[in-house]
Amino acid sequence: MTLFAPALGTFARRADLNLAAMPTSVPVESYASFLNTRAARRKPSPIRALQAVLATAPAGLISLGGGMPNPALFPFSGISVTLRDGTVLSLSEESVRAALQYSPTPGIPELVSRLERVQRGEHSPPGAAGDRMAVMVGTGSQDLLAKAFDTFLDEETPVVIEAPTYSGTLAALEPIGCPLITIPSSTDGTGIDVGAVEELAAAFESGERAGPRPRLIYVIPTAGNPTGATMPLENRRRLYAAARRLGSLIIEDDPYRFLDFGEVVDPADADADAAAAAARSSTPVARTPSLLSMDEDGRVLRFDSFSKLLSAGLRIGTVTGPKELTPPAEDGSARCMGDMEAHIAEVASFYRSQRDACIEAINKHLRDPGLAELYAVPSGGMFAWIKVPGLADTTALVKERAAAAGVLFVPGSAFVPGGGSAHSAFVRASFSVASHEQLDEAFRRFASAIRDSGSD
Repeated sequence: MTLFAPALGTFARRADLNLAAMPTSVPVESYASFLNTRAARRKPSPIRALQAVLATAPAGLISLGGGMPNPALFPFSGISVTLRDGTVLSLSEESVRAALQYSPTPGIPELVSRLERVQRGEHSPPGAAGDRMAVMVGTGSQDLLAKAFDTFLDEETPVVIEAPTYSGTLAALEPIGCPLITIPSSTDGTGIDVGAVEELAAAFESGERAGPRPRLIYVIPTAGNPTGATMPLENRRRLYAAARRLGSLIIEDDPYRFLDFGEVVDPADADADAAAAAARSSTPVARTPSLLSMDEDGRVLRFDSFSKLLSAGLRIGTVTGPKELTPPAEDGSARCMGDMEAHIAEVASFYRSQRDACIEAINKHLRDPGLAELYAVPSGGMFAWIKVPGLADTTALVKERAAAAGVLFVPGSAFVPGGGSAHSAFVRASFSVASHEQLDEAFRRFASAIRDSGSD
């Protein structure tokens, strides 16, 4: 069985199984029960299936099968890329032809093999689940997430999400019409309220809550969007245990893993100077173990992206999980991308510095004058989640007063379920692109807009 749209693989037949009666730990043979009716009806393309044959065929094979374009007509004979340090990376004509031709469903075998090696080194699920781990490449993590939702969910199958959560996820879930079980963010700035998820599991176990159990739990564990909060290791373990009790798969959406600044700071316990000092520490960041790394059952599907680390325009994302749900990675030579660690450290250091400048400006123009407050000092990523007390909703403030003052944020209502009827007293600020001087000026302008709105 493989995952997602027809062009991306095969689908198993769906077994008749009542999710409300699902056992605590879902065995591998029950994966088919997670597919919705649409996905269960899909059949693999027999022509696409031949790509796997071509990938392992002997050199002398003559293919009169698939309608592949003749590579002799490709206009590119080679590709060279110059890195910022002056290094030139070149692809031969043979490599370019292979890259531009149709490839097996999981992706170009050499790329998939290398990515699988990287994922095993970074996450390494324990036991049999680790042996079953596979990687699939897609056109961006968000596209893969949308396909996953379209595969598993329908109007009758609930999904657990944090509120607030990424607006793109809400946009992907809305047309499906699936019930949303919203769990609030914790009050201590550590992401989703795991205690509330545990209470949900207990309610189903006791019979207090009836109906279908959530098929998926969606979570952004590192530097959540929009909150910037990172789940501590113990919370991740508790969430995994709760997913076992609920019989749910976990969708681990982790595009900011390598933008982890290495500390979680509660603004009530430490001021911005202390947070900045910790952030500027030269000590290498020990990344918090992922949910995939503790996946004994094969219930975690992990989504990664190159957008935040290399280039948004590359549109390359991966999904990693049990091969029963993702296509098996092809065998082939691979080597670790250990040299990426230096780039990862540089990227994280840059965004730490951006975060520090953002917090300094927030404190100067918003917190100290009592105009707004921070949910949590961002422990990674690109965003600050800011509450404007006294406002039920910030949409008008953002779109009218702040825009007129020359600064743009995203109103918090974009990150809570409810569409046009949603309200939020928060705004999301991105500190990724603006210079330190621009960040200071932006929050000065926002402070002026808040004062003006209060004078109406």
